[in-house]
Parts: sequence; structure tokens; C-alpha cells
Amino acid sequence: MKALILLGLIGLALTQSIPNSRQTDDCQRVVDIAIIGAGASGAYAAYRLKDSQQVIELVEMSEQVGGRHLTTAFPDSPDIPIELGRTVYAAHHSRVVRLLQELGLGQLPIASGRPIEMKSSYYLRGQFFQEEDIQRGVKLPYNMTQEERDNQGQINRHYLKKLTDWDQDVLPREQILHLKVKDGRYLYELTIDEALSYVASDEGREYFLDYVKTRYAVYRDSSAVLIFANELEYNNDSTSFYKVKDGMQSIPKTAVKLFLAASEMNKLTFNRKLEAIQRLSNMTYLLKLKETKTVDGRTLETGLEEFLCAKQVILTLPKDSMDHLQWSELKTDRVTEALDAVRTVPAAVVAMEFDKPFWKEGDDEVARFTDLDITLSYVMGKSEISGKYIVVTSAADGDDVRDLERLNVGEDGRRGMNISRALSQHILQQIKLVYGVKDESLLQPTSALGKIWTLPPHTGGTTTWRARRNFDDVIAVVQRPSLVDKVYVANSDFAFGNLVWTTEGALEVVDTILHKYLGVVKP
Repeated sequence: MKALILLGLIGLALTQSIPNSRQTDDCQRVVDIAIIGAGASGAYAAYRLKDSQQVIELVEMSEQVGGRHLTTAFPDSPDIPIELGRTVYAAHHSRVVRLLQELGLGQLPIASGRPIEMKSSYYLRGQFFQEEDIQRGVKLPYNMTQEERDNQGQINRHYLKKLTDWDQDVLPREQILHLKVKDGRYLYELTIDEALSYVASDEGREYFLDYVKTRYAVYRDSSAVLIFANELEYNNDSTSFYKVKDGMQSIPKTAVKLFLAASEMNKLTFNRKLEAIQRLSNMTYLLKLKETKTVDGRTLETGLEEFLCAKQVILTLPKDSMDHLQWSELKTDRVTEALDAVRTVPAAVVAMEFDKPFWKEGDDEVARFTDLDITLSYVMGKSEISGKYIVVTSAADGDDVRDLERLNVGEDGRRGMNISRALSQHILQQIKLVYGVKDESLLQPTSALGKIWTLPPHTGGTTTWRARRNFDDVIAVVQRPSLVDKVYVANSDFAFGNLVWTTEGALEVVDTILHKYLGVVKP
């Protein structure tokens, strides 16, 4: 960490020696605070600052508020919100709970221990297993040791105990960076492959990874402690999950609505992409914005540009957008090393409408996790308005998502939330396997929609931490890349540990930035 700080100071000195190529005359308008990005982080930052009596501008690259909080519905079934991005939050996510109360948004409970309103089953090596059967010790198609078979229902906890002697239902935040394995290394320093090599047989390792990969992407360099912490939380029956009654996107939308209503000095600007930041001689920041146009769900640059000047800047851009932003402070070794600590994970969600159910009775009460291209499939229910049934599938693995993206071509693909017939038929064939349906019983969907998270500004559905990175050290560097500039990064992609996947992580990062650097009292 001392080396990172030294590199940062050297980079700072070099940056200060570069003369400014532009002056304050280039400013087309000046604000006190510019917030870049109107996803959950940006919307929340604006909401928290709504009564500050400062000139604040919230700038969004696309034509809508929400970012990766994206809720939609089929036109004839508006009573069933479909989440194409963030889906749920946990009861212990205190910031989300408090914000929902402030915004007047309702919540709906979801079964304890699972982020869905149903039982779970797993499609492993071509066979389906109910979760309760796995817990009871049903024989799985893996040649594991007897000890592993005896612990197959809690394999995550079993391996963690063997690695570190930790044997609790949850892994508290204050312990995550302090757990050590038997050779004295910190668990966060190990990839998941390295960690499993200490404690798992070859077949035990394959079972663990197949089981985990049905819910989120795991890469060879994924942080072991992140995987273990998330699995303990997910499989803890005391953990309750909720969804937002009007959809997760209602959180940032309502926050921005209240921000704009609070003062005439609060402004929202759509279709502007931040391309570059430059510090002027008076410690004002010149922001080069490129005009964009959103057509059929794709946001592209038009070639026009404008310049916004701000006394302070809060960046809430996703990780990949940060990588492409032209600002000298992001190019120092200290910062680029920190930005490389997380990996962007492509994701996809596809929903289909059917006139009637083709699945067996009771299958609508089971969420099916699989090792296929689609990692999750479940029946959302029957619309009281249209009478149609809605099935949602999702994938959160880079290679699988890229395969789905390649199918989503042609005139009917890549337009807004439309999906191509090729992709629709591919998903339908996987649904047939998932539900054990014969060809003659399989129905064609009346409608289909979806979102593949591979296009700017969100080239991934989420991020995951790489191994050997201390979360706290990285976060400290990313949140304030320059030690003298009033440019801050409130990016949920760099939230602590497994909070990178959550709305809670977005809110926590913003609260930290506003309190630490802008003097805003934490709620």
C-alpha cells in the first residue's frame, strides 16, 4: 500500500506540471456539484444533496434514470413487474430499508433464505435435484469423498471450516479481510481455485463450482473470500429477502423526482456522455460532454459536444466507463492497479409470455438453477389482467452471455428490449430441458423481451472482485483518485466484498463519499 501511495504522489506531481489547455471561458455553464450517472448511486447522491442550496446537475448518458436498476413489463401484463437488472434486497440492508421508507415505496416479502418466492432445484450434470434432497444427502453425479458427500448440503461452510477453522452461519464484514488459511496467507489473497485445491477432491471441486455457477459467474481469478462470504449469506435461512412493489427501478426514479422537486437549482440532463475531465487554474473542473442519442435501447454519440464546469464532481460511472474516461489521474499506476481489482461480468435476462402453462403442476413453485446457458429459470406467475403466464430466465456467466448475444442479431434483435427469434428459440429449447417438457407439449411464447448487459455504458450486469486485492485498500484509492482534486468516485462496482452485487452497496459508497469529503451527515 505504501508503494501505491508513493506512485500516487509521483503521479500527482507530474499531473500538476502539465499546463491547462483550456480556460474558464470554455465553460458553457457552471455548477457547484456535477453528479455523473443517474443509476442508483447517482440518483441517491442527488437525493441526499437535494436540500443543499447549491447548484447541482445530474448528468446521464442514456435517456432514462436507473442504470442497472431496470424494471419493465409486458404491455398486456402490466401487473407483473419484470426485473432486467437488480432484483431484490436483503432485510439486513439497512440503507435500502430506510430509503424505501423515505421514498414511500412498498416492499413485498420473499421466502427466507432465497432471493425468490419459491423452492429451489439444481440441474447438475444433466439431472435435476431438489434442494431439500441435496440437504438430505441424495446421491449426486459426482465421485466425491465420503466426507464431502456427508456435507454436500453445506459444502461451502464445510470447505471454509477446513480452510480457516471458521464455523459460523455468517461471515461478518469485520472478519472477511482477517481470515487466514493454514499456511498463514489471508483468504482474500487466494483465488477460489487455489482455496479449493487445499481442501477439495477433484470431484468435490467440480460440484462446488457447478453449484455456485448456477447463481453467478466464477472466474479462475475470483476472490475466494468473496465466494465463501456470499454463499454463507445466500444459504443462511435467517436471511430474508424482499422485492420492491413497483420494481427496483422505482428507487432511483423516485429519488430523482424528489431531487428535482426540492429546488430550482437542481437539474437533470439526459443523453450526455462524460468524455474527459480537466482541472482549470481556479480549481474548477472542465467536463467535456458528448451528446448522445438513444434509439431502440442503444445509446450512441452524435458528434456534438459541450463543456460543463463544476467546483466538485461525483462520478458514479460503471467500471468500464471509468476505464475509458480521459482524466490524467485515472492513468497513474496507483489508480489503474486499483481499477483492475474488479472484473466486469456480462449478464442477460430474458422473459417470455405464454397463453397457458406447459409445465407440471407445482413446477411454478420451484426456481430452477442450471449449468446450461441459462443459469436460472422460474415462473413469475399469471397476470390477472391478460391471463398469461410469464417465465423469466437469466444468465450471469461471461462465455454463456456472449453466446446468447451472438444469437441476438437480425432486424428483431438488439432493438430496445426486443430479442431475436434465434435467441428466443434457443432459450425455449433450454426451458424444455429445464422443465422436462416433450416437444409436442412445448408452447411458443406469445411475446418475449430481455436485456443483455454487454453494451455501453453498462458492459456488464455487475462486477466481481479478483483475488489478492484488499477491498479496503482498493476502495480508498478508487474513491479519491487524486489527493488534491475534488473529484470523487461513488461507484457501486467497488463496494465492499459481495455488496458489489447489491443496491445496498451503491448507497453505502455514496454515504461514505458525501460524509467524508462533502461533510454530509450520515443518515
